[in-house]
Amino acid sequence: MARIPGNGNPGQALRVIQRGNRHYAVLFPSTDYTHYHEDPPAALDEYVCAVHVYVFVTNHVHLLLTHRTNVQ
Repeated sequence: MARIPGNGNPGQALRVIQRGNRHYAVLFPSTDYTHYHEDPPAALDEYVCAVHVYVFVTNHVHLLLTHRTNVQ
């Protein structure tokens, strides 16, 4: 279930997690890992975020982000 958006502060680190239901895989072939590694930078530039750390596991993804402007 998605959570209600909270008020973010510029410079506040946010931990973002994507998990598969029932621990099912969300990343399958090696191309999925490549897309996850290459596509987010363009999207994060659009939303003015910096990625500090990321972890890609077969059944989940962790991101540690900092946004540089107020999120509405």
